[in-house]
Amino acid sequence: METKLNYKRTFLIALAFLSICSFWQMYDNIIPLILQNTYHLGETMTGAVMALDNVLAIFLLPVCGMLSDKVHTKLGRRMPFIVVGTILAVIFMMMLPMIDNAEKARWATGGSFSNQVFFLGVLFLTLVSMGLYRSPAVALMGAFFIPLAQKAGLPAIYMAVASPSTVGLVAIMTSLTVSFRRASSSLMQS
Repeated sequence: METKLNYKRTFLIALAFLSICSFWQMYDNIIPLILQNTYHLGETMTGAVMALDNVLAIFLLPVCGMLSDKVHTKLGRRMPFIVVGTILAVIFMMMLPMIDNAEKARWATGGSFSNQVFFLGVLFLTLVSMGLYRSPAVALMGAFFIPLAQKAGLPAIYMAVASPSTVGLVAIMTSLTVSFRRASSSLMQS
C-alpha cells in the first residue's frame, strides 16, 4: 500500500518552522541593535541578553516536550502548545518595536522614565513563548514524517540528507582553509 503525502498537513507543519526561523532571524539581527543603540548596553551585556534564549532552552524545551507528550485534548497533544505559543509569541514580539519606539519618543520629549526593564521583561516573555512551542513543533514533525520515511526506506532518506550536507561542509571547510592561507600569507609578507 502506497502512502501519499498530505500536502495540507505538511504546509501547516511547515508554518510552525517558518515562524520559528523567522523569529530567530529577527532576534539575532534586530535585538542586538536595539539593545546597543536604544538602551546603550555594551557588547558584553548585549551578549548576555542574547544568550538568554540558550539558557532558557536548556530548561524550557525538555519540560514543554514532556508536557506535550502527556497532554491529551481535542486538538491533539502538540497543537495546544503550538497554537498558544504562537499567539503569545506574536503578541510579545509585536510589543518589542513598540517599546523601542516609546523609548526613542521619550528621548525626544526629555522624559525621565526608561522602559529598559519593561523591554527586557517582554523579551523574556517572548523567549518563553517561543520555547513553549518549539519542542512540540519538532515532535509533531517527527510524528508525521517518520512513518512516511520508514515506508519509503529510512536509509535512503538519511543518504538524501547526509550527502548534500557532507558536500556542503567539505566545500565550506575548503574555502575557509584557502581564505585562512591567503590571509596568513599576506600577513607574513607585510
